[in-house]
Amino acid sequence: MYAAEVAVDTALGLCVLALFLSLLEKAITMEFMVHSPAIGSEGMFFILGGVTLLGSAFIAVFVKETKGLSDK
Repeated sequence: MYAAEVAVDTALGLCVLALFLSLLEKAITMEFMVHSPAIGSEGMFFILGGVTLLGSAFIAVFVKETKGLSDK
């Protein structure tokens, strides 16, 4: 998410809100995952890597390529 590329003020605010909410989610859940005997630190990295992989797949499928298009 590149907040600097968003031209509308409302959209910029939503991008920054989404960024801070994702950071808050990671800060809250990381301590529980690391100290959990079932997950551990290795499992935490696999879970966060899986979330990143799902996000990458979503972007690859649903976000359109804009290279070569005009602003309109």
